This record gives sequence, C-alpha cells and structure tokens, in this order.
Amino acid sequence: MDIQTQKLQLIDKILHMSDSNRLAVIDDAISAEPMTQQSTLDNKAIQKIYLEKISHALEDIKAGRVKSHNDLKNETNGW
Repeated sequence: MDIQTQKLQLIDKILHMSDSNRLAVIDDAISAEPMTQQSTLDNKAIQKIYLEKISHALEDIKAGRVKSHNDLKNETNGW
C-alpha cells in the first residue's frame, strides 16, 4: 500500500469517528513535533498531555464509562 492510499484510508476513518476523545488523541499526536534535542520543553508538554489523558482514562474507568472488548469489536466492524 502506498502512502497516498494510507492517507486516504486514515481520512475516511477519521471522518466516520464520533468519539471526541479519540479525535483529541489523534489531534494531539498529529500536532506533536518529532523529538529533537531542541524540543525538550515540547517533549515535557507532550508528556504532560499524555499523563493528563491517562488520568482522565482512569477516572472514566472508575466512573464506569467503559466499553467491553466485544462491544468495541462490534463497533469497529462497521468501519
């Protein structure tokens, strides 16, 4: 598969997503710059974002805002 096909498939998947949390994670990942010596502060900011997202995920688990593996498989079968 060439890069153009990969991009188009990714765009299609994103267009059909309805979970704003997943879209935020994708946005964060795309916005993050590659790691270099000059981006130490950026790396710390990115690490902070990921730690906040992990904390939020743990809160979701405690509050019961989760999906079973089977539910998620059924949801993704339609993509």
